[in-house]
Amino acid sequence: MKKRMTLCHVALFCTCVFAENLIVNGGFEETSPMTIKRIPPKTVSNEINGWRVFNTDAEHVAVFEVVSDESLASEGSRLLKVTTQKATADRKDVGVDTARLAASSLIAIQAGMTYKLSFDLRHVSGENSILFSIKSFPDGKAPEQEAFDNDNGVLTPAEDKWSSYSYSFTPRMNGYFYVGFRPRKGQWPVDQVFLLDNVVLLKEKIN
Repeated sequence: MKKRMTLCHVALFCTCVFAENLIVNGGFEETSPMTIKRIPPKTVSNEINGWRVFNTDAEHVAVFEVVSDESLASEGSRLLKVTTQKATADRKDVGVDTARLAASSLIAIQAGMTYKLSFDLRHVSGENSILFSIKSFPDGKAPEQEAFDNDNGVLTPAEDKWSSYSYSFTPRMNGYFYVGFRPRKGQWPVDQVFLLDNVVLLKEKIN
């Protein structure tokens, strides 16, 4: 994975962005190319280091692929490709997120510290509606403690190129970070293929 430089802007006030990515395997470079298919009763997989992929729709298979293609990846040489189908019942859940079972792998965030999350998405085919959420949890699990996405969390990335997104947020309470991507409209998963790459969470400190 390409290294990121630390950027500091010196003025009357100093803003420093710390270059350590807090997201584990944010560019999927640490995972060998693989294909994961999920349909209940096998709903969840943690085979991709740092990520959970899931599907609770018993009628359709969801496919998650770590692809190695330097010409296609937005950063490095690997990316995640997600293929889902429209559910025929609402409140089914399918997608990819940073929820993990091991407490040692949770991403702790501090109250009063500003963080910057960035990532790249690319639409391939089908519907174009990705429900996106940034949250914190008191122990890494529900119920949520704070929600940080303020645009209703619906993203529609470009098809012919990568779309880059960036969000800054400051938690009011200590907790554990969560980001998730779900191909859906409202309560309904949709027919969609999209790509995800270069997910980065950085600390920003303002003095």
